[in-house]
Amino acid sequence: MKPTAITIGVGDYLKHAEKSAELVRKHLGLETRIITDEHLHHALNLHQFKEMVWTLKYKIWDIWPDLDLVMYHDCDWRPVRDFDLADYLPDFKDVYFCLDRDNDHTKELEQQYRLKPSTYFNAGWFVANRKHKPIFDFCYKNYFRYENIWGDQCVSNQVFKNLVTLADKRLNVMDVNTNIPNEEVLAFHSSANYSIYEGNNDFEWGSPESQIENWDFAHTWITDKMHITEIHNVAKQYKGGKALEVGTFKAHGAKAMAMAGMSVKTIDISDEHLKANIAFCSPYLIDFRITSGEKELQNDEKYDVVFHDSYHGPSVIQELVQYYQKKVAENGVLIVHDVDSFDVNELLGLIGNPRHTITTDNRGRQLGCFYSGV
Repeated sequence: MKPTAITIGVGDYLKHAEKSAELVRKHLGLETRIITDEHLHHALNLHQFKEMVWTLKYKIWDIWPDLDLVMYHDCDWRPVRDFDLADYLPDFKDVYFCLDRDNDHTKELEQQYRLKPSTYFNAGWFVANRKHKPIFDFCYKNYFRYENIWGDQCVSNQVFKNLVTLADKRLNVMDVNTNIPNEEVLAFHSSANYSIYEGNNDFEWGSPESQIENWDFAHTWITDKMHITEIHNVAKQYKGGKALEVGTFKAHGAKAMAMAGMSVKTIDISDEHLKANIAFCSPYLIDFRITSGEKELQNDEKYDVVFHDSYHGPSVIQELVQYYQKKVAENGVLIVHDVDSFDVNELLGLIGNPRHTITTDNRGRQLGCFYSGV
């Protein structure tokens, strides 16, 4: 038996619910139904309308008495590839939720609600059947007995507790480039989906190597894909940290570092490619700045990764020294393209002969990585 997919599309969210449902039909092959304004009389009367709407998920079997097995999903949840739900939830007799984000906040909630460690789940996606209806009814009828920092989610966590089977987190990934590689994500749950529904660029769900392979490397000045892949792999060591790209051009380096899970800022003195670069990097939120290297060197901000691909030749050495000394955080790295254009030994002597690597692309251009603190 296949579940029926249910989502909520009240008010302006109906268009998002329709898009989410469309993708569920396309990738999972499930029948879909949408809870709309006509079902609002089933919701609890709460002060906050949004929280009131959330309680509708407790009433699925009252809204549709013909249903047995359901897969509920918020309308900002969507599958990103084809898969059979039965491959990941082999026993549809259980009730399944996925863990929420693993951070200090969820740990605090687990302690506050006397839950077992690493059990606080996200209520925006679940699979359940009619036999679980009494538990959902209990949540609804006793909603005001429980603390609800996050509305129905906190109430559900306190009521369900040990009754839940935790499902594969890949079914409800809430952040890209974290502990689950993009190529393994089955479904993505984020408000970022709304702009994607409207036609904006999607995240790329293949491996980083396959993504980079498809980028346009035709321009003579563009860093080779071999070195862009290397930049990505170096940046992965600093996932969650900050990166700076000096000399943006087509923003390949910036996107490669963002794909590695870094917060990225770029600086360039020209805005010629700005709109195209924003579109290319979307939906990654990269901070593009039109400013000079001199101004950047005047502030105290440091970065785990600095990728310098601005001007080249012997005259750049003094600027590279300043970036290494002023902008690279402890145990960070300065990545420099076209190190073959100057005397690397001179640079090494000026920055203290740190650990470094130099690789050469098929055109003879070299990429240097100079590590700080080691």
